Amino acid sequence: MSILFRSQKCLTIFQLTRAWGLELAKGGGEPEQHVHDLTHILMQDIVNGHLDDSGPLWEGRRSGVGCITPDYKVGLIEGHHLLGLAKSELTRNWALHNVLVMKEAVLDFASRREIPPPSWWTDGHSI
Repeated sequence: MSILFRSQKCLTIFQLTRAWGLELAKGGGEPEQHVHDLTHILMQDIVNGHLDDSGPLWEGRRSGVGCITPDYKVGLIEGHHLLGLAKSELTRNWALHNVLVMKEAVLDFASRREIPPPSWWTDGHSI
């Protein structure tokens, strides 16, 4: 599935952690555990603001996190605004499917966490 993501500049948390977690599991371990752990660590970094300044320049500032707006566009959001959503199982599911992580923020996250980045954004075929 990850080949379909090559041209994307951002992915939802669910899309990203599912594809990337399964890719990381190829190195060993339980695939669903990789997805779960990656989701947990990524959400933790998001709500703590670690991705806020690691994305592309939008509206005069950098942001690595966005959300899908009611008109299906990408809107800026700072990670700390998602803390309440991440705490509840019901709203956490909404966040997984509606919060977007920018490519630049993912590559920064992977570097800081010392994990292999998603191959579809690093194998020379991305835009």
